[in-house]
Amino acid sequence: MTACERKGDASQSKDEDRIQGAWKVVEVEEKGRQRSSEDIKDSKLIVKGNQMDFVRGAETVRVSYRLDPMSKPKAIDLEEAKRGTLSGIYLLEEKKLTICISFAFSAEGKKRPSEFKTTRENRLTLMVFQRVQP
Repeated sequence: MTACERKGDASQSKDEDRIQGAWKVVEVEEKGRQRSSEDIKDSKLIVKGNQMDFVRGAETVRVSYRLDPMSKPKAIDLEEAKRGTLSGIYLLEEKKLTICISFAFSAEGKKRPSEFKTTRENRLTLMVFQRVQP
């Protein structure tokens, strides 16, 4: 194993450890439009192991995820068992997680965003989460 491979493994392990836990949705922008605070008030993300639960009220969507912290920007893949894989990017800060992704399960949804920006044309969703203290 080369030094670069060990560094990549360490970065991935570090982000996988840091992303674990509960996150509150504080902002959602879809196709260039901000969602209302009322619309996202009961939304959260629970990360445990390699699973993410997106919770909105009584509805929960479970996906498995993979991180690639060595790519620029950092990459995340979400896999929903029945529908397939979505490609996105993420930024993980101390108490803040930002994910930009397309939720379209099509060829367009598999194209990884290159920046944290949504427009009507790119049909992306930008989600900002704040860590929930236990």
